[in-house]
Amino acid sequence: MPTNRSRPKLSVTLKQFCLYLFEILIKYETALTVKQFLQIENHLCTKYSVDSSAMFKFDANNTDDSSVNLVSFLDVHQMLIDPNRELSVYGYNVPITDRRELFEFVNQLIESNSDRQDMSQQAIQSDGDPNDEDIQLTADNLTILEKVVIRKFGGLLGFRTGINILRKSKQSYIKDVFSIIR
Repeated sequence: MPTNRSRPKLSVTLKQFCLYLFEILIKYETALTVKQFLQIENHLCTKYSVDSSAMFKFDANNTDDSSVNLVSFLDVHQMLIDPNRELSVYGYNVPITDRRELFEFVNQLIESNSDRQDMSQQAIQSDGDPNDEDIQLTADNLTILEKVVIRKFGGLLGFRTGINILRKSKQSYIKDVFSIIR
């Protein structure tokens, strides 16, 4: 008969935890290595001040003391973490050549936009990241960008929104420029 030991209560809901985990995992474009899984697991334990991933049990009625690890958590909660089937960790990989082509296409669109200096009050900025300050489009232009990408590439290639594509495109552009300079 299992004992019902008092487990410290996490300061986050299952939904919040899954959203945060999605934000971490969306940064990886290829399948994760064992080392990367362990790094993510350690990061989560540090962030939520727990000793081990076994504390990531959100069902209060679950008295099973079997170990919870990141892989089993990802498996059990896949639909909460990745409802749109975007993460490479679940096998939804987009070839890197397709992503590069997408980033080059988006960067060319932005560069050719001569109206960038005339931003309206409706300008959309990414959420406070200082590296993203110059990524701005009107709501209409962002919608147009998403439609053009969907038309040209058959979808958003694993991105949820156009603003996510803009961020990644800019990061890709900066990396390419700096690697060329080196």
